[in-house]
Amino acid sequence: MPELGELAKEYDGSDVQIIGIPVDVSDEETLKTAQDIVAQTGANYLHLVPNKELYNIYLKNVSAVPETIFVDKTGTIVGNAVGARDKDSWKKLIDDTLKKVTK
Repeated sequence: MPELGELAKEYDGSDVQIIGIPVDVSDEETLKTAQDIVAQTGANYLHLVPNKELYNIYLKNVSAVPETIFVDKTGTIVGNAVGARDKDSWKKLIDDTLKKVTK
């Protein structure tokens, strides 16, 4: 998560926005836990708590955490990746996905 925070700053103003979605937030206690984790890890990028519609459309099918979803500007899912990565690996994955989408 700290690496994604760094990348969020580096890609700021570009066609990339990093958004975190904590899939296990169900009440005030788990929301507070998620907020604490974000603060402790330096994950300084937008985080959204999913509503029931987002959960039913996509998140109920998530089988591993973390899962990264790539969405284009029209809202179409254009890729995904499972598992954590280091900063250089994230950057390569983002850049490769951008190349694929902008062809």
